[in-house]
Amino acid sequence: YIINDLYRPFLKPGSSEKSYVKVSRITTVVLMVFSILVTTQFSRISDAWKFILVLSAGIGLVLLLRWFWWRINAWSEISAMLAPYIIFPVLKYKFGWDIISADFEKSLIVIVAWSTLVWVTVTLLTRPTDESRLNEFYRKVHPGGLGWSRFILNNPDVKPDTGYRILFVDWAAGCAMVLCALMGFGKIIFHNYLTGFVLLMIAILLFIFIKLTLKKMDH
Repeated sequence: YIINDLYRPFLKPGSSEKSYVKVSRITTVVLMVFSILVTTQFSRISDAWKFILVLSAGIGLVLLLRWFWWRINAWSEISAMLAPYIIFPVLKYKFGWDIISADFEKSLIVIVAWSTLVWVTVTLLTRPTDESRLNEFYRKVHPGGLGWSRFILNNPDVKPDTGYRILFVDWAAGCAMVLCALMGFGKIIFHNYLTGFVLLMIAILLFIFIKLTLKKMDH
C-alpha cells in the first residue's frame, strides 16, 4: 500500500524500480520497529487483534463501495486508512477511553463513523479518477446500480450487472450462516448440544437458501 498506492503514484512517480525497492526496504524496517513498540503495550494476544481491527475498520466501507460508486478514488482509500490514527490518540488520551478493552465496541463505532466522514469528504474534494480509465473499467467489469448510472448511459452496448438486492440478502444470510456455524460448534464443544445443533441447523438452512438464490440468478 505505502509504496504502490502512495509513494509511487503520488510522491515520486516515474522513479526507477531500484529506488522503489530501496524505499520499500526502509519502510519495512520502520514498520517493524513501530510494530515492536506497539506490541510492548499489550498484555494479551486478543489486544493486538482488537488494535488491528480498530485501526483498519475505517477502510471497510471504501473497499466495498468502490465497486458501486465511480467517484471513489485512491485518495478515498488513503484517507480511510489514515483517519483512525488521527482520532485514536484523541479517544485514548483526551477522553481516557480503554479502546482495546472496556470501550472497544464503542470505540469501533466512533472510529468507523469518523473514518467514513473523512473519506467521503476527501472523495468529494479531490479529483475523480481519469474518465477514460473509469470508462475502461466499466466496460471490463460492467458494474450496475445507481453509482454507475452515468457510465451505463454512456455505454448502452454494455449490459450492467443486476440483482444487487438478492446479493445483499445473500450477503446478510452468509454473515449469519458463518456466525451460527461458529457459535454452534462452540456450544457443542462445551456440551450444550441442543443449542449447538439448532444453530448448526440454521447455518445449513441459510447455506441452502444462498445456494438456491444464486442458482436462480444464474438462470
